Amino acid sequence: MKFDLSQFDKLREDIVHIEKEIELETEKNKELVENNIGILSPIKLNIQIAQNEGLYTLYGGMNVTLSLSCDRCLKEFTRDFEFSIVEKYSKERIDDECEVLEANEIDIDQAVVRGILGSLPMKILCDGDCMGIEGVEINPKDENPFDILKQTKF
Repeated sequence: MKFDLSQFDKLREDIVHIEKEIELETEKNKELVENNIGILSPIKLNIQIAQNEGLYTLYGGMNVTLSLSCDRCLKEFTRDFEFSIVEKYSKERIDDECEVLEANEIDIDQAVVRGILGSLPMKILCDGDCMGIEGVEINPKDENPFDILKQTKF
């Protein structure tokens, strides 16, 4: 979904509110495929785009159901997420946080993908108590990894 910035002139407003469900195809987003993230539901957007002297700020929230792989046990699972999103755009380079617009439009789909990737935890777990791959012990119970420190003389 793209937002045409000329709508600000037509509406004569400095803030545009968008409340909409959008479909985002996982296969078309390289970043989602590489991170093994699947989008299972339409994304419910509740965002605003504000303009102020050539600076455009997209902010708001989104709800989505994702398919993910657990980093410990590798099982796939689904979970509902609520993300917030803040993106800045300008036609000229202002700072590192501001994306330079190549056209007179904002690609909301790309902002949503960045919002999803930036909001997920670094370690994605199916459950906080996940023990990892069944039958494989990551830390054997009879061996303390800090025992080597007892042998070290300071």
